[in-house]
Amino acid sequence: MTQIDAPINAGNSGGPAFNTAGEVIGVNTAIFSPSGGNVGIGFAIPSDAAKSIVAELISEGTVERYDPTGHQGDRYELWL
Repeated sequence: MTQIDAPINAGNSGGPAFNTAGEVIGVNTAIFSPSGGNVGIGFAIPSDAAKSIVAELISEGTVERYDPTGHQGDRYELWL
């Protein structure tokens, strides 16, 4: 995860995060907000990780991630 300084609101996260050169560096994905609003610490999935996830979704139809201890984490499926 990359920490970002951008508001992330419920329903509109998932857009690209850009650097000052206009290059996509991540996909805005989550916020830690003590108040439950858009003020807090935003996080983005790095663009290289997003590329590999998309490629695996296209080729396999599913992606499973495991935490460092080997426990199953998130599972994503491609719905067409």
